[in-house]
Amino acid sequence: MGDVLDARRRALVDQIRQQCLKKGCGGIKQLSTMFRRMDYDFSKCICYRELNMGVKAYGLNISDEDLHLVFDLLDRDKNGSIDFCEFMQHLRPPMTEQRIRVINEAFDKLDVDKNGQIEVDDLRGEICIFFIYVKQKLVKLFLFMKV
Repeated sequence: MGDVLDARRRALVDQIRQQCLKKGCGGIKQLSTMFRRMDYDFSKCICYRELNMGVKAYGLNISDEDLHLVFDLLDRDKNGSIDFCEFMQHLRPPMTEQRIRVINEAFDKLDVDKNGQIEVDDLRGEICIFFIYVKQKLVKLFLFMKV
């Protein structure tokens, strides 16, 4: 029974995510704006009442019973409210393979000693290279500026 209920909850969250995408509210920035607008009491958390009002205000189609299931899934720590991290963890769209590949390439480049962590020592060399690059660009910009 628990597996069926979890699958139902995840399907409902996916349905809400898809409705948000159709309304142009699929990116992280738009979802964070949506969260702030639902947080009517400015507590930085959304209670069930706020989620219900927010879902209706956005014109998302979901029954009260289904919304309770969604709320239960989003409220991971079971404290009766959904904080921003809980909200985003489930509603943000998954990253594309291309984006994951770019992030992994950037990580690999920054992880100079290849220990699987980016540490301050790893960044020192990269920051120096970055500042040299910026300095070269600024010099070129100033050399070709009209006075």
